[in-house]
Amino acid sequence: MTNPDGTATRTADGGTQLRFVRKLHHPVAAVWQALTDPEARAVWFFAGRLDPHAGGSVELTDAVTGIHGRVLTVEPPYRLAIIWNSADAPGETVVEFVLADHPDGCVLTLTHTVGKAANPDSLAAGWHILLDDLPRYLQGDSAAPAGAWPVHLARYREKLG
Repeated sequence: MTNPDGTATRTADGGTQLRFVRKLHHPVAAVWQALTDPEARAVWFFAGRLDPHAGGSVELTDAVTGIHGRVLTVEPPYRLAIIWNSADAPGETVVEFVLADHPDGCVLTLTHTVGKAANPDSLAAGWHILLDDLPRYLQGDSAAPAGAWPVHLARYREKLG
C-alpha cells in the first residue's frame, strides 16, 4: 500500500515540488478517462476545458479557483503534463500525472512543481483531498467529508513548515 501523504522537495529556484503516489484499484484506462473526460473530471476534480493534446488549452474552475494554462505533454493513457497559472499557485506551475500498470490496478504519481510565491501546504492539502476523491469517484461513492480540508491543511503545515 502506498502512503497517501504527499512529499515536498525544495527546487533550485526556491520553489517546491509536491509529489503524491497513490495505488488505485482501477485500471489505467479508467483513471485516464477520469483525468481527461470533462464530465468525469468535473465530478472529482475541476470542471472546464482541457484539450488533451500538446499545446491544448486548459481552462478549469471549481468553487474558488480558476486555472488557465496549456497542455505540455500527452501520452495516452499514461502521462499528462500541464502548465498553468492559478490564484493559489502564483506564476506558472507544472502538474504532471503519470499512470503505471499494476497487477491490482494502477499507480498514479502526481507531481506539482510550484514557485516560491506558492503556498505548498495549502496545495498539498488540496491535492490530498482530490486524490482521495478520485477512487471514490471511480467506485461511484461520494466525495470526501467536508471537514477534511482543515485537518489536512494543519497536518501539511506541520509536515512541510
